[in-house]
Amino acid sequence: MELDLKQEMLDCFEMAADFTVTQEESAEMIVPDSSPDISRIVSAEGEVFVRSVDAHEGKAEVSGVVQVSLLYIPEKTAMLQVLEYTLPFMMVEDCPKDCGTLRAVLHAEELSARTLNPRKLQLQCRIGGNVMGYRRLSLPYTTEVADDEKLPTEKWMQHESVAVITALEQRDFSYEETLHLPQNRGAVSAIYCSRIRAHVTESKIIGKRAVVKGDCFADFLLRYESGRCESGSFELPFSQITELEASQDAALQTVLQLTAVEPKLLSDEDGGSEIKLSLFGKLQMTITERRELTVLSDLYSTAYETEVERQELQFYDLGEKLSRRQTWQDTLEVGLTPERVLWISTSCSPVSAYRGAVGETELRTLLRLRVLYAGEEGRTLSAERSAEVLLPIEDAGDGLCCRAVCAQDASAVVTADGIAVRIPVDFVMEQRKMKKIGCVRSVRCEENKPKDLSAMPSLVLRRRKQGESLWQIAKQHNTACRDILLANGCREENELNENSLLLIPKRR
Repeated sequence: MELDLKQEMLDCFEMAADFTVTQEESAEMIVPDSSPDISRIVSAEGEVFVRSVDAHEGKAEVSGVVQVSLLYIPEKTAMLQVLEYTLPFMMVEDCPKDCGTLRAVLHAEELSARTLNPRKLQLQCRIGGNVMGYRRLSLPYTTEVADDEKLPTEKWMQHESVAVITALEQRDFSYEETLHLPQNRGAVSAIYCSRIRAHVTESKIIGKRAVVKGDCFADFLLRYESGRCESGSFELPFSQITELEASQDAALQTVLQLTAVEPKLLSDEDGGSEIKLSLFGKLQMTITERRELTVLSDLYSTAYETEVERQELQFYDLGEKLSRRQTWQDTLEVGLTPERVLWISTSCSPVSAYRGAVGETELRTLLRLRVLYAGEEGRTLSAERSAEVLLPIEDAGDGLCCRAVCAQDASAVVTADGIAVRIPVDFVMEQRKMKKIGCVRSVRCEENKPKDLSAMPSLVLRRRKQGESLWQIAKQHNTACRDILLANGCREENELNENSLLLIPKRR
């Protein structure tokens, strides 16, 4: 007969895919009629904005735009000019068919421009990053078997505490702020380029709401009416409250993905300048909860022959996120003596892991940086450098996810030898360990086949082998764990030493 098993369901999400994507985009652009001819391109600065991420029939489709600010010197003048272009992109990659939710983190790894003629140029951008895919899991597991005095059974129960993703949510984000520029420098005539970095610093669940707080770092390269170029930096705290159904004990992790940035230059009442900054994006929320599981892992009857079918529950047990910082610094040697630094832009490639000696792993990312500076006679020039940044860690095994981001406090300073740069790089790591729990799926007890115990001795004296559990001993001798403990004057299994002699009574 089939024994009546009690079951519960573990509903959660798990990461089914985490892969690196890279794509080259190229386009020919025309200089607008209102802009002068190009004499020399100084730099191309760009930001990647992901607009949509969809999973469809085993394909991950990621689309968005690259907002490009092209800085150049026109013919017949040495004053820096800017052209704005939008470069759309679409990425299509294979992913597991059961991925229902996708998330992407992309950036411009390399961006360059060259002139085809004074009125025409070619933009080239290499977009790189990571795409994460999540699938929903519904795992049934057995928690108990119905007691039956006629069918005495011995049960092995496992108690596990696991952290799993219980929900993936997304909310719209918008932010607007007016930034006042210093009046002692005069009025601003143009925004050459901007760089916006938004980071969530705190997110938590209060009642039925999610409270998200963070900081937005906004950097601008500005041209004043005097013709002088200067950079302006602002740190803008933000907060947002949104409705969210989740347990009070749940942990909330939130990442802000910007989809559009709109800086608008305005004049203030005192004749100075201000920037009206509008941000739009998505709050990507991951809700993690700790679940206490009681699982029936094995069973046998001391009176009848039993057939037990077992299964293995497999899912990821999430660890905490860790951040380790490595600082790269060097001096850029430039041909002309620099007067001052105008702008610094940085990016990191996806992280790769290399295993060396036992117990060691080396994480690597390729750091790319570009520095704009004012040279002799006010000429605007640029210097570029690429370098590997390495982080040695203890071998974390499989399931380590890592990405590298350039911290906000990057610096570039003019020295006698050139431009000294200091770039902190943060390696953000999360360990995902596969959890495997044995579980009883079904039990059949043969009531017509009672065990023949007549030949079994009433008491056995044997030595406990190294690594042997009390459950294994009891099952081998068709007795109960509690009877062995009682016979040996113990209450808990940890009181039994390995390699000790045990009295094993016959189960009556």
